[in-house]
Order: sequence, then structure tokens, then C-alpha cells
Amino acid sequence: MEIVHLPFETTVLINEDDKLYWPKEVTADAYTLVYYHSELQIEKLLKPLNLQTLYEAWAFDGKCSWHIWQRDDEWICTAYNPSVLKEEEKMEVEHYLSKHIRQKIKKTKLIIHQTIAWDEDGQAYIAYSCPINFK
Repeated sequence: MEIVHLPFETTVLINEDDKLYWPKEVTADAYTLVYYHSELQIEKLLKPLNLQTLYEAWAFDGKCSWHIWQRDDEWICTAYNPSVLKEEEKMEVEHYLSKHIRQKIKKTKLIIHQTIAWDEDGQAYIAYSCPINFK
């Protein structure tokens, strides 16, 4: 199978008093999807993340996507910039949002970016998928 070169940049985040902070590259106009153990927060606000209940978090600004997740005992942020991909290597799909989320953020759809790769038989598959925007 052909190795896919995804446009990732991964950094280890520092735990500061049971809080994580978004990397400085995350733009102020980014939306965030934060999955806590008992709730999902969707907002346009870069606030510190509570490590006591954090499961994972996403931020995206229409051009890039940042994913905060835990690997072993470290919190990692994977930055994804699809602008370096060729047109045939990417596509976007739209998912309708639930009524209470539409009312909160005044958007109707979540745009998911998908990176396409091909196996040794020439069959296309989705190598990576992430939120990239609201519409």
C-alpha cells in the first residue's frame, strides 16, 4: 500500500494546573468542539480546557483544523493544513446540525474535510477526516 503523506504537525501540550491551552497558531476566529466526559461544548471561543473531564477537542477556522487528544500520558495537538494537498486528494462533505446547535451558533451544517489516498490496486479510500468549518 502506498504511504500517505498527510499535512500534519504534531506538538506535545503542557499541563498547567490541570488546564490545557490552545496552541498560539489557532486563530481567534476558530470554532471549537470540545468533548468532555458529560458534555459537548461548541463555541467560537478559545478558552482553557479542563483536563479533569476532557476527552478530546477540535478547533477549526475554515482553512486548518487542530485536534487535541491524549497519547499515552501526554496531551497532543495535531495541526492539519489541507492547503498543500492536490485537488484530487481532498473533498468536503456536509452534515446537518441538530436544532439546538443551529440555534446556538447560527449555522446549519458542519463541514468535514476528507483526505483521499489510493491503495496498491488504485482504490480510493479516506486516509483522514476532520472538521474544517461550519456553514
